[in-house]
Amino acid sequence: MANAVHVLSDAVAMTAEMYDLDPVSQENRFGETAKFITKSTKWQGGYKLHKKFLTQQYTGATSSADIESDAPASTKIKAVDIYIQESNLRKVGATLARGLPASMELDGGDMSIFNIANELISQMFENFGEKRNQMLQTNSVGAMGTVAAKYKHDGDTYPAANDAVCFLKITGSISMFHPGMLLDVRNGTTETTPRGTVTVNDVWHDEIMFGRNVGPGITVTWTTDGATTTEKCDDITAADTLAITTETTGGYEASFASLCNFGASPSAYFSLARTTQGNRYLIPYGRDYSTTNLDLDVHFGHMITTFGRLLSSSREYRKNAQFALTRALLCQAQPNLVNEIARQAGAGNTFFTRSIASSEDAAKGPLTAIAGWDGVVIHSPTLNVPIVVSSEPLMPAGKIRVWDPNAWEWIRFGTGKPTWIPNDAGGVWHSVKDPTTGALKMQVQASGYVIDCPFCDQPKMVYEMQGLTDTIS
Repeated sequence: MANAVHVLSDAVAMTAEMYDLDPVSQENRFGETAKFITKSTKWQGGYKLHKKFLTQQYTGATSSADIESDAPASTKIKAVDIYIQESNLRKVGATLARGLPASMELDGGDMSIFNIANELISQMFENFGEKRNQMLQTNSVGAMGTVAAKYKHDGDTYPAANDAVCFLKITGSISMFHPGMLLDVRNGTTETTPRGTVTVNDVWHDEIMFGRNVGPGITVTWTTDGATTTEKCDDITAADTLAITTETTGGYEASFASLCNFGASPSAYFSLARTTQGNRYLIPYGRDYSTTNLDLDVHFGHMITTFGRLLSSSREYRKNAQFALTRALLCQAQPNLVNEIARQAGAGNTFFTRSIASSEDAAKGPLTAIAGWDGVVIHSPTLNVPIVVSSEPLMPAGKIRVWDPNAWEWIRFGTGKPTWIPNDAGGVWHSVKDPTTGALKMQVQASGYVIDCPFCDQPKMVYEMQGLTDTIS
């Protein structure tokens, strides 16, 4: 057996060198949020799942100078029913395809040890994870970002001459986008009918491209017209929304983008109107600072003042109810703001100190660890829980979010791992037929899916700061 292993290892090395079959990835997968939600509930059947919110504990204790007075009147313990409907779940699906001639080339001879099907499946599993993270950050209509400005593909002034290719500066998280994506261009932020469809050719993550201050953004090629007739890229305008093609419900009901809506009419939460009296517990706290340089003492000071009133009692009740508590809150932002938080926390601030942890496991206790993490934990004397700072490239620019992972869970059909649509024999690969003639094609497909949604049982344990910039930017 040992000799066989050595022979196989030698063959792998030789074949890889001969045919240069190991691809070097030019892309990154983004997203760190979903893995911190470690609790899950399996959907047991039926078209809705019943949850209960305890909104009012017993509050009937009173004092009296008359020690022989009658007992005080009793008060009610109040709970609210909440129902997660089947329609609140989201299906994330993906399809793989491979040609039979290419598969046959890899099934025999020197290259047989490379399984192209396994490589495709591995990439698809990674894509499922990233998609969940994207959906936690996008709103209910799946908007990934908006167009800030339009340029020629090299960043020069757009010619307005029926050009099929252009560069779009993005407002939002540039990490949402990858080469090869098909995106719908929607008119404004509320429309779901697209002007047309574009293909992403390149993604540029920096502000400066070819010496021009036009980024970050994406280079796109106009692919098809939408509901309205357009002249290629000419009709793309500032404030147009970009979303995955045909994806009109791309965000979760309990996404951070939907929860942290501080407007006059915040969206409903699993059919509960959040503006109704008595429902303020469904609205997270936060402030909009309208483009202000981050000041850790001021902006985090507002946060700990609010959380200091809520957090201790919340965590104490959860501990008494046998909840498994993490030993820290989580603070997330884009990398530039995370760096600014770490710098200011270590600069002799009035209210905050920092420590460096060699692993997230050491920093956060039961929270999921990441290999190679060397991060900052900030402490406040008025908050009895440390705050672990973690970068989240998928978050919108200018936002910092502090939240308690204990309050979140996944509601899932099945295990949360991709489930395959089976063929007649119970396998995963299906023969593809020509849609016109019905003849078999030289191609096979496999399709996997997951069905789930996140649920937050205490939205007040989310605090979002908006409109902040780092001092370098």
